[in-house]
Amino acid sequence: MLNTPIEWATHTLNFWWGCTKISEACDHCYAQGIDHRFGPRFDHGRRHWGHGTPRWDRREAARSESGLIIRHLSSAPFAERLRTRIFVNSMSDWLDPEVPAVWLADLLAVCRTWLHSPSSCSPSAPAYGSAAFRPSPPLP
Repeated sequence: MLNTPIEWATHTLNFWWGCTKISEACDHCYAQGIDHRFGPRFDHGRRHWGHGTPRWDRREAARSESGLIIRHLSSAPFAERLRTRIFVNSMSDWLDPEVPAVWLADLLAVCRTWLHSPSSCSPSAPAYGSAAFRPSPPLP
């Protein structure tokens, strides 16, 4: 989505919608509420939350939206490009084990293109992958 009401982000980019609740931290998930209200309107009456529930594959749309963001930023002043923050998969957990690996590979390939720009690409909070993102212990 070009522009977003999420205050710390300037854009969102969702490769899929859906997730599985895995902890009490998921009890107040805003994304599940949005999916419950709007997901069926956009994806043939389907909802996308819960174990074994099909996720909504939006990879093609996300690649297209990424291209729009890139084109917009290519003509934007450097200061605007520097302030750009893209929230990736705000409507899912990007390390959801119920998502095919190729979907994650597509997400990472697009994010890789952003590494060469002054903007940043931030994935959603990785509930499943949190162990991989624990801070390192301080050096002695």
